[in-house]
Amino acid sequence: MFKNMIKPEITQNIMSTPDHLKLLNQFIVRLVAINPFTKIVLELHPVNFYLEIQYQSKFMQFMDSSTQ
Repeated sequence: MFKNMIKPEITQNIMSTPDHLKLLNQFIVRLVAINPFTKIVLELHPVNFYLEIQYQSKFMQFMDSSTQ
């Protein structure tokens, strides 16, 4: 049905759709582009949590030793 009209990437298909508003098409393409960056942040959350705990415990040890 759509064999000859389909392009290799979904973003190319979205931008070539004449039925939708151009602004809506650009918004969708930008959301597709931002998606991998949000996944990186979610994957690094446990690493960030671990580093916060390590630095907090070292900072607390430093503060305890400096007050004595």
